[in-house]
Amino acid sequence: QDDLWEDRYPTSLLSLVGKWRGETKSARLPSVGAGIISYNSSVSFLWQAADDTVRESFTANKDGKIIDKITSYGLVDDEGDLTAIGWGGPEQRSSFLLNCGSYASAPLSIPPGTPWWCEFSCYINERCRRRIRRLFDKEGNAVSHSIITENRAD
Repeated sequence: QDDLWEDRYPTSLLSLVGKWRGETKSARLPSVGAGIISYNSSVSFLWQAADDTVRESFTANKDGKIIDKITSYGLVDDEGDLTAIGWGGPEQRSSFLLNCGSYASAPLSIPPGTPWWCEFSCYINERCRRRIRRLFDKEGNAVSHSIITENRAD
């Protein structure tokens, strides 16, 4: 397995840029009424290098109907050994691009009584990635987790 790990390219902004499509399987935990839902998702990620801004648009659809749509805007901080994206809008979070072909996203801070989520993504290869997202309620209890498998669509 160590040989596979060594072949991973470092995650860069260019790794994120483009269009991704895939399937999401999401499971609610028994404490909040267990259930499983599957839906299709697409992500479009744009980077404006001139001013180091990014835009990520996420769309979820089930049976041809849009069930969720979110667009986030961010600012890239590429100083030192770590590249980070500070996202504005309704989700004040940061994404950290890691050298092992992966990235992590989490809130900048969590005000008391606020639901939140975090995510870890790993690139299987340059055309496929898998993301794991966990949602938490306003008390900080995990309420669901999702596994998202996406392939490049461009």
